[in-house]
Amino acid sequence: MNEYERIQKMNHQLYVMKKNKKMLLSKYRKARELLEAIIPTLSEKEKNLKEALDLSVSGLLKMQVQEDNLPLKRVHLESMNGEPVWVVSYGHEGRWGIVNTGRESILFPTLEGGVEEKQWFCDMYIFRYKKEIKDYTEVLAKYGLQD
Repeated sequence: MNEYERIQKMNHQLYVMKKNKKMLLSKYRKARELLEAIIPTLSEKEKNLKEALDLSVSGLLKMQVQEDNLPLKRVHLESMNGEPVWVVSYGHEGRWGIVNTGRESILFPTLEGGVEEKQWFCDMYIFRYKKEIKDYTEVLAKYGLQD
C-alpha cells in the first residue's frame, strides 16, 4: 500500500468516526481540559504557576499544528502563491512542491534540473507540512465501528 492509498484509508477512517460522533482528543486538548477543571481551586501562588504553564503550553500549540495538518483546500491554496507544500500522489510517496496560483498548479523540481507541473487535486493530496499517516483501525474497533 503506497502513501496515497494510506492517506485515503486514514481520511475514510476519520470520516467514519465523525459520522458516528467519535472524536480524538490530542494530548494538548486532554491536558487543557484537566487544567480548566483545576483552575477554580487554585491559590494566588498556584495561579502564577498556572500562568507559567500557559506559556509553555503555547509552545505546544505550534506542535499541534503538525497534528492538525489536514489536506489543503482551494481557498487555502489561493493565498499561498510561491509557498512550499507537501504533496502525496498516486505515483509518489510524497514530495515537496511550490504553489503556483496563476496556473492553479504545483511545481516540482525534477532530477534533470527542470520543473514538472501538475494541476491542483489531480490524484493528489496537498498539505502544508510533511504528513504523518495514522491508522485508526484500533480506534474504530474500540468503538465497534465498521470501516
